Amino acid sequence: MNTDSGKQIIKNIIWNGISILITALINIILTPVITRNIGIEANGFVDLANTCVTYIDIITVALNAFAARYIAIEYHNGNYKEANKFYSSVAVADLILAVLLFVPCSAMVWKLQFILNISDNLVSDVKLLFFLVLLKWCINVTGTVFSVSAFIKNKTSITYRNSGISALINAFTLAGLIYFTKIHVYYMAAGSLAAAIVNLWMNLHCTKYLTPELQIHKKDFSFEKVKKLLSSGIWNSINNIGNMLNSGLDLLVCNKLLSGVVMGQVSISKMIGRLMTLFTNVMVSAFQPKQLEAYAKGETERLVDYLKVAMKSVAIAGNVFFVCFVVLGKNFLELWIPGQDNSRIFTLTVIVIIGDILVTVVRPLFYVYTLTDNLKAVCWITICSGVLNVISMFLLIANTKLGGYAVVGTTTVLNLIVHFWTAPYFAGRYLKIKMSIFLKIIFRHIAVCFVVTGLFYFISVNLVVNSWMNFVKYGFLFGAGSFLITSALELERKEIRTVMRIIYFKIKTIRR
Repeated sequence: MNTDSGKQIIKNIIWNGISILITALINIILTPVITRNIGIEANGFVDLANTCVTYIDIITVALNAFAARYIAIEYHNGNYKEANKFYSSVAVADLILAVLLFVPCSAMVWKLQFILNISDNLVSDVKLLFFLVLLKWCINVTGTVFSVSAFIKNKTSITYRNSGISALINAFTLAGLIYFTKIHVYYMAAGSLAAAIVNLWMNLHCTKYLTPELQIHKKDFSFEKVKKLLSSGIWNSINNIGNMLNSGLDLLVCNKLLSGVVMGQVSISKMIGRLMTLFTNVMVSAFQPKQLEAYAKGETERLVDYLKVAMKSVAIAGNVFFVCFVVLGKNFLELWIPGQDNSRIFTLTVIVIIGDILVTVVRPLFYVYTLTDNLKAVCWITICSGVLNVISMFLLIANTKLGGYAVVGTTTVLNLIVHFWTAPYFAGRYLKIKMSIFLKIIFRHIAVCFVVTGLFYFISVNLVVNSWMNFVKYGFLFGAGSFLITSALELERKEIRTVMRIIYFKIKTIRR
């Protein structure tokens, strides 16, 4: 990996990290506010609304999953006419889908109290919450194609910068609403809707100067291109159905079969796991433009190098988060949401992040399925896993007293079993290389994770953290310590030298 590529990847990581950090801070600050003023059930509905939108995404992802791939490949090969046909076809089809899906979904929101178990005092707020989330989804879907330009030019840092600015708009909108009016659960959706509008406008502006060759014209719309995208993307939709069955029904099951309180507790645990996964996925997405470029040029060896570095980068970040939460998680929850059943929430969260953080190491390999346009086998495995997850969940809820633990536990177990096997096997098969190249990284990641976690847990047994100042201090110390130890154990010597060289050149560039 050359220095220029490394510097661009570092830039992508920084901007993406800033965007996600702002989003994380919003969630961290507002969750206790909502929980304290409206109740933990209300907080659960915020997460449930965003989860329900992913059900609609099952339809649209079939069109958008391969859009960047086809547009970028044609663009890199200089076939601007073909690239424009894909570009225009996606834009028009997305707009049509958004309009067609908005009407029936709005009708469901109107009758939401008959679909979900909602406390009487929350019905109006929850309905408005779902409606605003639906509006945001429509805006995001219609603007999906406008983020392709930054991806093509390997300047996804611009997209992340725009996301960061949008996150600030979200934060200021929320702050204004909370400061001037009484707190309502739908404020979370109002802020994100404002952010989505601003983000769409900025991405439109960036598209004009990054790829002026790409323009939307009605004459370029092609049913053949849409059909081609759908024929490839349909497997992403099927895969998303599997993902929904694996974890997307968790909050809905809690709402219908358990209670609003349990839904809120599971929601908080999943939110923490999701934020950790978002941060680790910064590395995953940062490498993808170069991976696509290497694949488009037939440079398999360079692609594998990018995959290996991405896997190790994600593994290190995941291990640091895992260590810090296991060691300081209980203290964090007591400081963050006092008065809740934090012992239960901590256990739920640990179960969630075992399934999310441990498998982060294989997430870069998921992109191989898109690059090679091979999703069928993986999709059927995901579907089978999802069906097994739902059956196991219902059986455990009906026949045991596990409650919320059954909901998150089945997902974690199946995540570990399925992803650790399918990702390296199919990545190796589709790239025509030995899967042992990836297995070595995976096994090392698992061993390092438990060794380092055990080490720091032993060190912190008698630790007392009774203030945010102490939490930040120990969080920094444990984070830095686990990062250094994990990096030394995860990376080989030549890789450490490469990383240090990239950081050196990045600092040198910033100084200039």
